[in-house]
This record gives sequence, structure tokens and C-alpha cells, in this order.
Amino acid sequence: IGAVRAGKHVLVEKPLAATLEQADRMIVAGEAAGKIVMVGETVCFDPLLTFAADLIRDGAISEPALVQINREAYLRASFLHDRRWFLDEKLAGGGIMLSGGVHDFQIVRMLLGEPIEVYAVRARQRFREMQGDDTSVATARFPNGATAILIESFLMKSLITATGHEEHTVRVDGDLGSLRLDLRTRSLRLFSEHPAWQREGVLTEHDLRLEQQDPFDREIAHFLDCIRTGTEPLTNARDQRRTLELALAAYTSMRTGAPVTV
Repeated sequence: IGAVRAGKHVLVEKPLAATLEQADRMIVAGEAAGKIVMVGETVCFDPLLTFAADLIRDGAISEPALVQINREAYLRASFLHDRRWFLDEKLAGGGIMLSGGVHDFQIVRMLLGEPIEVYAVRARQRFREMQGDDTSVATARFPNGATAILIESFLMKSLITATGHEEHTVRVDGDLGSLRLDLRTRSLRLFSEHPAWQREGVLTEHDLRLEQQDPFDREIAHFLDCIRTGTEPLTNARDQRRTLELALAAYTSMRTGAPVTV
């Protein structure tokens, strides 16, 4: 808020804020100052995800019915001890459902559109010094009956997570096919019975390789372009308030044990 009042355009790390009230104050301040407030939501600039969204829009798998997203890492004690603020739920805004889940709710929006209901549960806590959730699961329901499942965990132990990396996969199942994305290995596979994608009238697998482009580079380039041209960012504050709303609805559901209309 201080930055836009000082006449600066702002690129803020995701999530936009820890609460919707904070987000609203940031939005009002940016609009009053006539300055850009863009959220650094890298998934919107990931070529793998934007291509998957294009495939879905083009009908490659027909209408999607199910999206499953797994984000799994191992949160080492050294990480927590070096970032004491992350232990405090008020400072961090939550746990992994906010720090990682907000990315995945954005992916869900890209692939399926806007949900109408969110339900979430929190697993048994492993890192007891951490107030926020270290493992949780959310589901989102959509007007057309589609469902998304988000699994967010800091408890995954593997040779991959032991080196500080995370397992991050996305699966989309539709009437005529499925998409499989591995965001760590940068792979995208399409299984389709759509006439434009099948061969000899049978289900066909396509291993789709894209030119590697860094989402962070694309994000920064977009921010600078918006400043130069005066255009609204793709990940503007008002749009990203919606993604924050979904993640916070998951926390409301965890507390109440009931689905939350969004």
C-alpha cells in the first residue's frame, strides 16, 4: 500500500494477502493511486499449464470431469528454523494450503473455470511447532458437475524431496481422454480418442514436448510490458483475490467441517 501511494507499480508475491480484508485494502489503494498491482502467480505463465488449458478449450479430451493435483514436498526442520515467521499462522496466513494450495487453486481455475463449492480436511500434524497445516486435502465442485482434488503435503519422503525438490503432478480426465502433467520433469502426455488426436480410430498417446521457457522470466516480462503499455496484468489484484478466496475457503471448511459456497 505504501508503495502505490509513493507512486510505484507493484509486483507482489503470491498470495496477494493473508486475508481478504488485506487484499481489499491493497486493491483500493492501487486503484486510487492509478498504479498496477500484479501478483506473482507463476502458474499463469507456465507454458506447460497454459498449453494444457488450450488443449482442454480445444476439446482434446472433451469436457473435463476430474482434476487431481498432487503437490508433495518434505519440509525439513532447517527450513522452519530459518523461517520462523512460517511457524506463526497469523504471519504466514496458514500453512501449505495457502503457500502451495493457492498455486493449485489457480491451476484449477485455468483448467476448469470457477468452482461453486470448496471442502477441505487437515491431516494429523507432523511439524508440531508449525501452527498452519503441513498436510491437507481440498475438493472443489463446479457447476457442470466436475470435481477437483488438491493434495498438499510437506510429508513426502523420497529421493526427490530429500534434495529439496517437490513432486508436482496434474491429471485431468475428460469424456474423450486424459492429460498427465509432471511439473518437475516438465512433461505433458495426452491420451485422446478425439478424432483430431487419435490414430486409426483408437485411443492414442501423445508425448508433447514444449520449448522450455522460465515462468518467472515470462512473469517479469509481462509486468514490465503492462507498465510500458498501461494494460491490466493477467494476474491483477482483483483476479487473484478470487484465488485467495478459494484457499481461505478451504481453511474455513477445515475449521467447520462443512463445505463452503464460493
